[in-house]
Amino acid sequence: MTQDALFSYIEEQHSPLPWGRVLDAGTGDHSLRWLLGIPAEEITAVTVDTQRMSGMQPRFSELLRSQDRLVLGDWQDESLLGQEAFDVVLLDYLIGAIDAFTPFFQDRILQRLARHVKDRLYVVGLEPFPSNSPDPAAQGVIDLTRFQDACRLHAGLRPYREYPAAWVERRLHEAGFRVLSTKHFGNVFRASYLQSQARACRQVLATLPSLELRTALLTHLESLESGLLSAAQSPQGIRLSSDYVIIAEK
Repeated sequence: MTQDALFSYIEEQHSPLPWGRVLDAGTGDHSLRWLLGIPAEEITAVTVDTQRMSGMQPRFSELLRSQDRLVLGDWQDESLLGQEAFDVVLLDYLIGAIDAFTPFFQDRILQRLARHVKDRLYVVGLEPFPSNSPDPAAQGVIDLTRFQDACRLHAGLRPYREYPAAWVERRLHEAGFRVLSTKHFGNVFRASYLQSQARACRQVLATLPSLELRTALLTHLESLESGLLSAAQSPQGIRLSSDYVIIAEK
């Protein structure tokens, strides 16, 4: 499921409630562009990724209104945003990204954000891929994801780690939230997804100091890509796992 479809679903479920003050707790280009298109009174978008921040600042400088903020900060910092509260808080794939930037904080993030939620919390996530699949094309996507994790580890980076909706629901209850609904959206992966994942791998591999290792890994990446391209370009695409949207309130 595309992020646009997930965001459209959130808009449908939020209507006719007002948006008020909105916090994008783990922002990126896609979520911030969407939020700038809804009738929010003001938007605060937070990222811990300095590289992402440096790229987003020039791209959004003319789109952000005077009341909107793009903030560089780590949710492990108890002083971040003080006691500010927001009508709507969005976690767009944030929990899955935590291990790459603030490891071992997944079990605390919802309690940390609870103080900033006045009304609604929307959590977007990806169900973890299974270890194996009887479908060769789906297995290829799993193998590509493992390869991407291996590339990040070779480069001294931490991989992303997705969490299932059931795990998030348990943590929401522990943090004092009431889960209103959880909806899953089956994923269909197409060539554009595979190309974006392969591009991310190449960007990481370019930082490896060992030419021999870099060459071997690039060769294997090309093999993975070629094996998946035909299935990804087919009308049915490659079906694997699902995205989910959890709606919760204080």
